[in-house]
Amino acid sequence: MNTLQDILGTAWNASATDALFATGPPPQPVLDALPGDYLDTIGEFGGREGFLGTEYLRLHRIEELAALNVAYDVPSAVPEVFIFGSDGALEAFAFMLQDLAVVKIPFIPLRLENARIVAPSFTDFISHLHRTGPSLKADPARQGMQLHCKHPIALGGDPIAEDNRVLVPLQKHAEIARYWNKVYNQAISQSGDHE
Repeated sequence: MNTLQDILGTAWNASATDALFATGPPPQPVLDALPGDYLDTIGEFGGREGFLGTEYLRLHRIEELAALNVAYDVPSAVPEVFIFGSDGALEAFAFMLQDLAVVKIPFIPLRLENARIVAPSFTDFISHLHRTGPSLKADPARQGMQLHCKHPIALGGDPIAEDNRVLVPLQKHAEIARYWNKVYNQAISQSGDHE
């Protein structure tokens, strides 16, 4: 059986990135909330991105997680989750804080009902990605960038139209996501649909 270190060290076609958000010592409550298997590996593999199997995986450094979650307004929008990475496109990877299952949740709309469980643990999550097939090769232009739909899918945008897709730096993506989440939530509020 492959260990996390084996999979991430040999099968993940990843490159190191510069810090994408402000760094600093993670608050103790954050450390206390994160699972041990994740904490045991993130020091070595945080700050990397690329394909693990057929899925793009960005793992942020533990030192930037607090700023990342604040930038996307996670503590207010979905306090039940804690983002630790993304697919480099439209969805974040996050821990459910209640049971530490790994979920995939869209950046827009960032709402708990849209979170889908990917695996019951971080180890199972990495194993799941590894089993999707040989790791693809990433486009270097994608590094440090997030794919964004200019007209969000949740608001009627076409998810595959090339003219609706753009790569943006992560900090800019967080600003854009906060804006569109506000627009989405206002539209839901005005429609009377309070899920």
